[in-house]
Amino acid sequence: MDTKHKASLPRQMYWSNEVKDSKKCPTCGSTLEKEYHSYIMVVWINKEPAEFVVGNDKGYFCPTCPLVVLDKEYFKKLITIGLGQPEAHDNPTVKFAVAGIVDMDRIPDDKKSKPLGTHDNPIPLVRFLERKEEAIVSKKIGRNQTCPCGSGEKYKKCCGRI
Repeated sequence: MDTKHKASLPRQMYWSNEVKDSKKCPTCGSTLEKEYHSYIMVVWINKEPAEFVVGNDKGYFCPTCPLVVLDKEYFKKLITIGLGQPEAHDNPTVKFAVAGIVDMDRIPDDKKSKPLGTHDNPIPLVRFLERKEEAIVSKKIGRNQTCPCGSGEKYKKCCGRI
């Protein structure tokens, strides 16, 4: 599957309920682009973790910043499928997270038909970057300020070049 937003690029991840407008990048304001990817979900029930791979198009990627916004309600519903427990997503003691994006392009052709996560076919996980909490707050960024995406460039030469 050819994707515009490569899974190999580490990104910051935000849940849709954490950003002011889930259609706009919380860092630069660009329109987010919906794309299909595979993710590793981790679910804790009674402090016991369970991991599984889910694939969906509920990730909204920024075309300029290394950032993705995930649809929290949709991922919450996937707990039911991943665990095979119909009421799991409504249980307040169930906690979940998305660990990162699976880079399917890094799986060798001779192993694509074999189960992922085995000793000889590990999951090529690209973990999310540490989040910059100030990016959630929607405020005007000065052109000469350091870009909040973490590039180290001035905003006007990075995400502000729109």
